[in-house]
Amino acid sequence: MGASLNSSSTPPTWRKMLFSEEDSDVHIICIDSEEKKEPETIYAHRCVLSAGNSYFHRELLSLPRNKSIEWKFNKSAGIMRGVLRYIYLGDPGFLEDYKPSWQVFRATCKFELEGLQERAERFAASAVSLETLKESILVLDSYPGKGHLREACANFIRRHTLPVLLSHANSDNSALKVADTHPELWKNLVLTAMGKVLPEQKSNRRRSREQIDGPDAAQEKREDILHTEKKDSKVEQNNQHPAKRSRLESQDTVLESSPDVDSDDNGNQHYECSDKDDDS
Repeated sequence: MGASLNSSSTPPTWRKMLFSEEDSDVHIICIDSEEKKEPETIYAHRCVLSAGNSYFHRELLSLPRNKSIEWKFNKSAGIMRGVLRYIYLGDPGFLEDYKPSWQVFRATCKFELEGLQERAERFAASAVSLETLKESILVLDSYPGKGHLREACANFIRRHTLPVLLSHANSDNSALKVADTHPELWKNLVLTAMGKVLPEQKSNRRRSREQIDGPDAAQEKREDILHTEKKDSKVEQNNQHPAKRSRLESQDTVLESSPDVDSDDNGNQHYECSDKDDDS
C-alpha cells in the first residue's frame, strides 16, 4: 500500500476528484515556513488517501469518521500536490519538476511513497552542491535511505573541502553548522569522506554478501579468513623469541578452543501534524 495506485488502471473518477473541492472531506493546509508564503489549502478525499497510501491509511484510522478533517503540514504546496498526484494517478513527475531535490526525497520518505524513494534519493544525490549540502545532510538524520545521498555528500566534502570550510563564516546555510547541531552525524559523514568504513556499513555489506551467496557460503568465507589469520600468526611465532613464542602458542590454544560467534544485531475535526522531522 506504500506505493500509489497504478496509473494505467486509475479510475477516471479519481482523475476528476484530484484537487476537487466537491465532496472533499480532507482539507490539507500547507504552511511553507521556508518560502514564507500564505497557507494554501489543497482538497483531498479520505477514501482515496486511505486506499492508495499506507501513511494516510494509518493516520486516518485514528481520526473520527463522517467528519471533515483539516490537516496542517509544514510542507510546500507544490510538493503536496506532487504527492497527491502520485497517490491519485501514479504520476511521479514531481520528482524532476520540483526543486530542491532533497525536499522531494524527504517527502517520499515522510509519506512512504516506496516506489519513489530510491529514485528521489538518486535525484537528491545528483544535485548536492554547496547551497544544498547542509539540508541534504540533515535529511539523512531522519531518513538514511539506501546510501546514495550519504555517499554524494561525503564525496562533495572530500572534493570541495576548502569551499565547505570557508562557507562557515559566510553563510547561515553552512554545512559545518551540522557539526554543532548533529556532531555524530557529521563525524560519520567525515569518516566516510576519508574512506573509513563505519560499523553499520560493514554489517550492511556482510548482509548483502549473505543475500547473494547464501548464509552457508558467507560462513565458509569467515572460517577461511579465520584459518588464514591463525596460519599467519603461527608463521610469525616461528620467527620470534622462544619465550614470546610460548606465550603466543598459549593464546592460540585459547583462540582455537573458542567458538566462532558472529553477532550483528461547525463539526470539523482539526488535526495538526507537527512534521517535526522537517523542522531541522
